[in-house]
Amino acid sequence: KKVQGMKSILKDPNLQELFERDGFITLNNLLSEQTADFFKKEIDIGLKDTLSYSDVGVGSVVQDGMKFTNLANVEIQKKIQNDILHYLKEPLFEYFTQEYIFSVILATKKSHSYGGGGHVGAHIHGYNCSNDDTPAVSLFVPMQDMDNIMGLVGFVKASYKLWDGAITTGYEGNVLSINPHLQSLIDDYISFQKLKVGQAVLFHSQTIHIGWPVCSTSEKDRYALTLDLFPKNQKFIYYEMKSNPEGKC
Repeated sequence: KKVQGMKSILKDPNLQELFERDGFITLNNLLSEQTADFFKKEIDIGLKDTLSYSDVGVGSVVQDGMKFTNLANVEIQKKIQNDILHYLKEPLFEYFTQEYIFSVILATKKSHSYGGGGHVGAHIHGYNCSNDDTPAVSLFVPMQDMDNIMGLVGFVKASYKLWDGAITTGYEGNVLSINPHLQSLIDDYISFQKLKVGQAVLFHSQTIHIGWPVCSTSEKDRYALTLDLFPKNQKFIYYEMKSNPEGKC
């Protein structure tokens, strides 16, 4: 069933149908193994002078003037981001009917030697667009094959349809703390994605997802890219979370 009011954002009608049904789809042939290895080396160089704990990132908001944060070496970070755009922008945009811009580029490395750390709880990215008919989307791109010990990412089917109205800033990382009753829904409808190098998951920014830690039995670290994309010519709408006198949001 077509989501009321949503414009088609994907050229392939079968992918569009799956995206509207589940809130996420798998894309193929976005990058080669050689390009994935290239990014791993760049991430390692970029993180060399930065904190080396379980889930470190190369994060930036690239809209409105290319702002760079988190890395001690800004030049290396800028190179990583430009290389991501160089290698991924063209094959990714081949899927779209609508024009998007990159709003966030995040490169992550989860260490296998951290004792199984790096768990990311249930959350959404929660962008609000000035026009709801074209959603903001995100892309998860692993740099190695993903299996049960490599920190799988799980997506809760159709969960983007749960939110009746705007998502407030601050809600994104507090899905279960604000709505603990959603735990059973997450347990029933979550789908963990086993991906090969070159594949990626494109998902609605308001789809609930979680990240498993890399198991300590793994002999490899987990590298991945997460990209947020915002519809061009739309405005980002900010809603502040407020509490009543009883402390409830």
